[in-house]
Amino acid sequence: MEHVSRFSRHRYSGLLTASIVLLSAGLASEAHTASWNVKSEVGVGARYESNPRMQRQDKRDALGTVVNAGVDIVAATAQTTFILNPRVRLNFYPDKIDSDLENNDQYIDFSIQHQTAKSVYSLTANYSDVGIRTSELGGEDDTGQPPPGDDSGSLAFIDQTKEYWSISPFWSYQLSPRNQIQTFATYSDITFKTEGQGVSNLFDYKTTSAGLTLQHMLDEGNTVSVELTGSKFTSETPATRLENNTDSLGANLIYTHVFSPNLDVTAKVGAQNSKFDVSGFFPDLETGNPFTDQNPFFPTPAFMCTDPPDQNFLPFNFVPCTRSDSDTNMLFELSARKRSQRTDVDISLSQSISPNSNGSTVVRDSLWLFLRHRLSDRFTGIIGVNAYRQTDVGELTDRRRNFARASVSLRWRWSRHWLLSGRYAFIIDNQKENIFFRGINGSAENNLVYIGIEYRGLDHQ
Repeated sequence: MEHVSRFSRHRYSGLLTASIVLLSAGLASEAHTASWNVKSEVGVGARYESNPRMQRQDKRDALGTVVNAGVDIVAATAQTTFILNPRVRLNFYPDKIDSDLENNDQYIDFSIQHQTAKSVYSLTANYSDVGIRTSELGGEDDTGQPPPGDDSGSLAFIDQTKEYWSISPFWSYQLSPRNQIQTFATYSDITFKTEGQGVSNLFDYKTTSAGLTLQHMLDEGNTVSVELTGSKFTSETPATRLENNTDSLGANLIYTHVFSPNLDVTAKVGAQNSKFDVSGFFPDLETGNPFTDQNPFFPTPAFMCTDPPDQNFLPFNFVPCTRSDSDTNMLFELSARKRSQRTDVDISLSQSISPNSNGSTVVRDSLWLFLRHRLSDRFTGIIGVNAYRQTDVGELTDRRRNFARASVSLRWRWSRHWLLSGRYAFIIDNQKENIFFRGINGSAENNLVYIGIEYRGLDHQ
C-alpha cells in the first residue's frame, strides 16, 4: 500500500533542500578548502515473519521484499563538519492479503558542527516517515543506535504510519583546562496517520527539553558532572479528545571513568519530578461511572473527576473535566563503550522518563546491547538486544508494557563493493492496559528472518 502522502513528500524534499542550503551557508567561506566524501548504498533482500501483525490469535506469517537505498554526504573544513544522510526503505508483498504490511519508509539525518578554540556549536535534525512496525523491527542494518521514538504504544496492528522530526542545538564552552559548561535542547513532533478505515489508539505528541551541564575533570581518567534538565510533554488524540500536559524538572550526577582511549564507563544517577494535567471528555460521574473496580469492563479507576456515587454502567453522559497529579522518580544509567581493532561493544542499563504514544510519559527500565565482531577480513557478526519494561508516570492510568528484541546478524563481504547479509530476530511484546474496556492486553511473539545483498560504493572525494 502506498503510504507516502503528498504532504510527506513535500516535507521530505523541503527538509532535503533546507539541509543543502545550510550546507552552502555554513561552508561558503571555506568551500575551497572543504574535503568531501560521498558514499552510496543500495540493497535488496527477502524478509520472512512468523507473526508480523503481533497478533495473539489468528496469527498469519508473511514473506516480502525489502529495498534499501541511501547516501552519506560528509563535508569538512578545519573547523566545520557537515553530515547529510537521506535514505529510503521500500517493502513489497506479493500476496494482496498482506498489502497492509507494505510501507515506503523515508529518513533524513542532518548535522552540522563548528568548533573554535574554546567552543563547540552543533545542530542536529532528524526526520522520518515510516510504517508503525518499522521501529519495532529494528531494521536490517543494525547501526548500534536505537531508533528515536522507539515505540508503537499498542499490540493492536493498525495500518498506520508515524511521522517523526526533531531538532537539537548544542553548545559547549571550555571555562578552564578542567571545567566545561554545556547547554542542549531538543524539540520533537510525532504524528500518527491511519490508512483506510482503521481507528488509531495512538496519541500524537510533542516534546521540548533543555538542559545545562557543568563538567569538572578530576584527572586524565575521571570526570564528574552536574546536570539540570527541564521538559514539557503534550499529547492528544482527536478521536477521544484526551490531552496530557506534563512538565518535568530533573537533576543528575554523572561520573565517567576512562580506562583507555578505547574503553570508558559512565554512571548517572538523579531524580525527576513530573506534574501533569489530563483533560478531555469523560463519563459524568453524577449519572453513573463505568471506571470502577467492580465493573468487569473497567477494572481500575482512571480519569475520574470525583468519587463515583454508584456502580451503574448506564446511563451516563460525557462531560469535560481535568485530573492533575505529580510524581517523582529516581533515574539512573550505567553504560560502557569499548572499541578495538576487531570488536566494538556498547551496553547500557538504565531507568529513565520517556515520552510515549500511549498518551503519557512512562518510566522505562531498559537494557540495550550492541556487539560487532570482525571474525575475519570478510566476515562480521553482530548481536543486538533492546529490552525494556515501562509503566505510566503517576497513578492516573495503569498501563504496562514489556518488550524485547534480540537479533543476530552475519555479513560476508566478497568484494570491495558487494556484501551478503543474513539476520534473525526474535521479538516479544506483552501489554496490560486497565482503561478503556481493558485496552489491549496480552502477549505476542514474532520471528524474523532476513537475507539480502548490498552494494556499497567507495568514498568519492
